[in-house]
Amino acid sequence: MNQNDLVQFRGLMVAPDHPARLRAAQLIPYLIDLEENNRIDRLAHLGIPGPLVCPECGAIPGQYHLLGCSHEICPKCREKLKECGCLVLYKHGEPTL
Repeated sequence: MNQNDLVQFRGLMVAPDHPARLRAAQLIPYLIDLEENNRIDRLAHLGIPGPLVCPECGAIPGQYHLLGCSHEICPKCREKLKECGCLVLYKHGEPTL
C-alpha cells in the first residue's frame, strides 16, 4: 500500500479499512487463557501514562486496541501482550503470538 492509499484517523495515517477493524475489535472483550482454560477480560487502552491516542492503532481511552497492536497489555501478566509469552488467544481463535 502506498502513501496515497492511506487515510488520516486520529492523527495517524492508516489503511482505509482501519477504523472499521478498530470498531470490530471492540466486540472482542476477552481472551482465552490456554494454560488455565478460562476467559480473561481484555484491558482497555488507558492513555495514562503515555499518549491519549494509541500511536499504533488509534485506540482512545476506554477502547480495546486493534487485534495484534503491540501496545495492548496482557490482562494476565500486565506486560505487552505481543511480548509476554502468556498462552492466550482472542476469543474467535486468533493467536496473540
